[in-house]
Amino acid sequence: MKGLRSWPFAIALACCGTPAGAIDFIQDLAKGYPTLFRNYQAMLPKEFADATWLYRLDGVTLSIDEGLMIGGVPFIRVYGCKPHSCGDDQVSLIFSTDGKIGAIKVRSQELTEGQPVFFGSTDPALRRIVDRDF
Repeated sequence: MKGLRSWPFAIALACCGTPAGAIDFIQDLAKGYPTLFRNYQAMLPKEFADATWLYRLDGVTLSIDEGLMIGGVPFIRVYGCKPHSCGDDQVSLIFSTDGKIGAIKVRSQELTEGQPVFFGSTDPALRRIVDRDF
């Protein structure tokens, strides 16, 4: 009888996975947060569209933090770099999970002459977060 009491707990625990929007891999970003991803791409200058590592985040090595809350609003922070060029080509972005608010920092030898450039929100709190990465 004692073993039967643990079954409901085990079933409940098995049903608790990661949140619906949670992502494990960068290729899941566009699927998990489609509005965020579209707005990220819209904030970048059109001439950056040919840089697939940046525009599509193709092959980018990165870290993802989905646990940020700013002013009661959930945010996702992503840091990444171009494959085989992490020292020279980097991107950091922070967006509300609904994709409405966001800031991006890019540094690229090819696209920004090695200088950091900001896009999107001018909110100082968001800018500080993306500024910490590089």
